[in-house]
Amino acid sequence: MSKNNKAALIIISLLAVAFIVALSLGRDTTNKRMDLLAEAKIELVTSEESIEVDLSDIEEVDAENFIGIFDSSTTDKSEHEYIGIEIRDLLGYKSIDLEDKKAVIVHGADGFSVAYSMDEILNENNIYLVYMEDGTYLGGRESGGRGPYETIILSDTFSNRRCKWVVKIEVVE
Repeated sequence: MSKNNKAALIIISLLAVAFIVALSLGRDTTNKRMDLLAEAKIELVTSEESIEVDLSDIEEVDAENFIGIFDSSTTDKSEHEYIGIEIRDLLGYKSIDLEDKKAVIVHGADGFSVAYSMDEILNENNIYLVYMEDGTYLGGRESGGRGPYETIILSDTFSNRRCKWVVKIEVVE
């Protein structure tokens, strides 16, 4: 076997090992996201701590009814009544300090994430974590729904900065 063939075989072997390691590391994250989704829980993460909350925790914060526009690339623009809480209120309820923080990143079970600036988070009546639409709970992923939780940013014209199947809210310094 020539030197070039040996080198190619070694490189391919190393890449295969790296791929298997990366796959196993990603599997742990995916499994955790799917467990949180199945249990209707959200992980609140800061540099100091990680807290899990569920619907009973969220319902302890004063929920608001509001009208929002849903406009996606596959649907017509439609108006809906939502029930939810502002993300800033949930973080405050759990005593998560937002002073001197830069952003909040919301993660969905499908791997989609949306970053909101701290100005957007602190802006009153702007970014909500919702659990009901038009009087019914958001359906889960398995039933074609967008829940149990979804974020809605009222200041956006389109629905492209929403995050469905929310499983993690991360406060970034």
